[in-house]
Amino acid sequence: HRRQYPRHYNRSAEAARLGNPRLLNTFMLGFAAVFLPLDAERLKEAILERLPQKLRPANAEAYELGRLAEPVRPATPPVS
Repeated sequence: HRRQYPRHYNRSAEAARLGNPRLLNTFMLGFAAVFLPLDAERLKEAILERLPQKLRPANAEAYELGRLAEPVRPATPPVS
């Protein structure tokens, strides 16, 4: 069961929580995985196998945090 695609997502809080802005890319791939018609675990494996061994644990954690993240709705509706 896929979630509804969000209109907005505030990434600044997540970047701060990850501690390294470079991990935000992997976080966003994890976040996007729940909306894509792909196997999320296979996507994760494909990402991690292309990284050096020492970077895999942090990126695996960032990916999982992205999968668990909830969209953040803006305080005011966007202007059309």
